[in-house]
Amino acid sequence: MYAKEESLSIFQGACKYVIPESSSLYVWNKNSLEEFWDKLISKKEKVFLGNACFKSRCETLDTLILGGQDVLITLSILIKCLLSHYSKNEEKICNILKERIFQKSLVLKEDTLTAKASPRIEILNSDKAAYEAVLYDSVDEKSIHPIICAYKYFQDNIKGATPDEINYIIEKVTDNQCNLLFVFFLQADDDKELYLNVLSGSQ
Repeated sequence: MYAKEESLSIFQGACKYVIPESSSLYVWNKNSLEEFWDKLISKKEKVFLGNACFKSRCETLDTLILGGQDVLITLSILIKCLLSHYSKNEEKICNILKERIFQKSLVLKEDTLTAKASPRIEILNSDKAAYEAVLYDSVDEKSIHPIICAYKYFQDNIKGATPDEINYIIEKVTDNQCNLLFVFFLQADDDKELYLNVLSGSQ
């Protein structure tokens, strides 16, 4: 296992990232979202949003997400909310988000058979429906699923944010030199327990 700081550019390329069916469900509440938001709107150039743990699968050419799925899902929701907001209000910013982050980091290339872009992060547990509802603009506003609640939280915050705050967020998520995550990469013979042991030892 090795670890290093990474920006969201880590998701660019042909690889799909998979959250296994056995993974814990998305649990972030309002306090977690507020802490996340405050970090992104800060003037600090360097912020740390959380850890993640990846393990490549040679047989399927994808990468398992074995830790940090909540922060990765939250980043995806935030970017989608930014895109939805600026598609109605500011075409230039919308295009920047599409070209630099959404089309490169959140979705894979369009499937020519279905003409529908696939999520780069594929969720196999029961969070899947709520996550894809956010990405594909089919959110049930009455839903109390934590992913939908996060979506509503960011929608409201983006509407009330100052231009400077939005600029800070966009700069952080689109800058390939801005390392927001600390990622642990497991080797073929490593298991998740190794990652968990490192985390528990550092606390």
